[in-house]
Amino acid sequence: MNQILVIDDNIGIATALEVLFSLYEIQTLHANSPQQRLILLQSHNIDLVIQDMNFTEDTTSGEEGRTLFKQIHQQYPDLPVILLTAWENIETAVDLVKAGACDYLTKPWDDTKLVTTVKNLIELGQLRQQTNSMLSQKSSLAKSLAEQYDLCGTIFNSQAMLQTMTMATQIAHADIPVLITGPNGCGKEKVAETIQANSSVKQKPFVKVNVGALPIELLEAELFGAEAGAFTGAQKKRVGRFEAADGGTLFLDEIGNLPLSGQIKLLRVIQIETWSFLSSLRQIKNFNLDCKKNAANIYCDPAQIQQVIINLIKNAHESGSAEVDISLSIKVATDSFEIQIKDRGKGMSETNLSNALLPFYSTKSEGTGLGLPLCREIVEAHGGKILIGNRYKGGLKVTIIFPNFPLNKGK
Repeated sequence: MNQILVIDDNIGIATALEVLFSLYEIQTLHANSPQQRLILLQSHNIDLVIQDMNFTEDTTSGEEGRTLFKQIHQQYPDLPVILLTAWENIETAVDLVKAGACDYLTKPWDDTKLVTTVKNLIELGQLRQQTNSMLSQKSSLAKSLAEQYDLCGTIFNSQAMLQTMTMATQIAHADIPVLITGPNGCGKEKVAETIQANSSVKQKPFVKVNVGALPIELLEAELFGAEAGAFTGAQKKRVGRFEAADGGTLFLDEIGNLPLSGQIKLLRVIQIETWSFLSSLRQIKNFNLDCKKNAANIYCDPAQIQQVIINLIKNAHESGSAEVDISLSIKVATDSFEIQIKDRGKGMSETNLSNALLPFYSTKSEGTGLGLPLCREIVEAHGGKILIGNRYKGGLKVTIIFPNFPLNKGK
């Protein structure tokens, strides 16, 4: 039951308030002097105080009440106090409310208003106590966490961030990829730093890269590295971010801003936990498709078509042994331009041939099933088509067909 303390030298006032609040299941204690209130405040769990402003007979200045309020407020700053007096003094009322008093009422009071005020203040005080208790508990947990782990100077006050940082320290020693999600500015990088700082590789490199800001045409070179001559301007070997972070931690930021084709490449690396330099298949690193100089009049993005052919040759290379024979041929007809990639590997079953170009269908145990569909999407976006079939004497044949536009028609 809630308890309030009435400090008034008039026993009649105290009795009237006791009867009033008993109707609302609020217990009332009475102190008839400022000295007695000290004993009751120390010995009981008081939720609210109602105090008179004058305790000496024939005194109306309110100074006794002012002094008493300051004493209570100093000792119990969170305890709500209502001032009650028979002598209204606007100046005193304003000063004491500014000093922290919750209300200033005159006698005789309005029962409804007084009860409503008391109930609201008690409820507010209880909520304040709960909030302070929660804040104290969070502060204690955050302090304990900071003493046990390196939080990299992270400052936080929310329960959600406390849970996040606790989880970060718990998974720091796990040798697994970690996905950190959240809006811009919420502290994802700090979480990543905390994971690195408390991991078994904390002394190893911690490489940060905003993948969303990388040009898509240089994505592979930036992330996986590239050999000299892999693309125009690559005069020497480039160390990729994955290699730079080898043995440590790689923080890939803004993955959501990466085009789908780039996300597919990242997914593949994360899945199989290996990568290779750009154009590490030396027999194709100097391949170049220049539509302006070619005898065929096809209109396309050379970089995209080049990537399609490289992916198909790599796919053929992975389908057989290391010595598998792969050939590439180009055929120009009146109305079409064909690129054929043939290998002498194992070929495909009829089921695999029928489904090879479907998204997420893979013939490899560690495949994503997105490589061939992506090639098909690029080819079809250029008005072409891609066909896959088995060769008569074994192996696979992939044919890419583009329309050949007469020169006089233009693009």
